[in-house]
Parts: sequence; C-alpha cells; structure tokens
Amino acid sequence: MTPDLFQAALHGLEGSDVPRTTIEADGATFYEYHFDEGSLTFPSEATFLASAEFDEAVPDPNVVTPMIEVVTRGQYVAVGLNRADQAMLLGGGGTALGLVLCAIPGVCVVSTILLAGAVAYLTERGLCPESQQLWWYDVQGGSTFACRSSAPALP
Repeated sequence: MTPDLFQAALHGLEGSDVPRTTIEADGATFYEYHFDEGSLTFPSEATFLASAEFDEAVPDPNVVTPMIEVVTRGQYVAVGLNRADQAMLLGGGGTALGLVLCAIPGVCVVSTILLAGAVAYLTERGLCPESQQLWWYDVQGGSTFACRSSAPALP
C-alpha cells in the first residue's frame, strides 16, 4: 500500500458515516472506527500528512508490505492475495492484512469473512502456484476462492 493510497483511504473513512471516537494524544488526532467485527484506530488524515516522511527509494527490509489487489464492479468485489500475502496469512499475519483491507473503502465489512475463508482454503490446499494469486470473488449464488493468474470477471 502506497502512502498516497493510505491517505486516500483515511480521507474516505473520515468522510464516511462509520461511527467513531476521536482520540487526542500528544497533539495528534486519531479516530477509533467502530465496525460490527470490532474497532480499528487510524490517525486522522491531517495527522498522517503532518507526520509522514517517506523515503520510497530505501524500503525497510524488515517490513512485509501486503500487495492486495482489489477489483470492484458496482456492488461486486474481488480481492487478490499474492504468494507473500498468502504466506503472511498462514503465518498468523491476518491482523496486518485485516488492517490493510479495512483501509480500502467497501472491503472492511467483508474482511473477517474473507480472511477466515482464505486461511481455510490455504490450510487445505496450500499456497497458489508462483504465477497465481488467491482470489476471493462474487459468483452466482455467493462467493468463492480460487487460484487465478488474472482478476476474475465480476457479474
């Protein structure tokens, strides 16, 4: 997730009607957003911008950056997890992936179901082949998981 995408997600959350609690700490503003699945706390967009110093030329080798791909068409959503995301999920990194998913407007409400289903799929079948992502997407009558080399066509 790029800083610009994260900022856009914060902007979208702040403009939404998601219930929240404002937290002031050391001159910074944070919002605790309340969802049916639980609560997440993020900095305000202004706090994020004021404190953000990015050096994209030198990534931190100790940080795993999720590369989640999201495709939408109207009310339909498809979410793709690459092999690193899949390995992170199997290794107990569901919380980190959940935070990333919740920063994407429209995806947070299904993130718990998506991550639980992905863990079950990967536990049963293993990681997708090198050239494929694990996709969760809508199909006639529900949703499904599949290893695919490209994003699925949504209804």
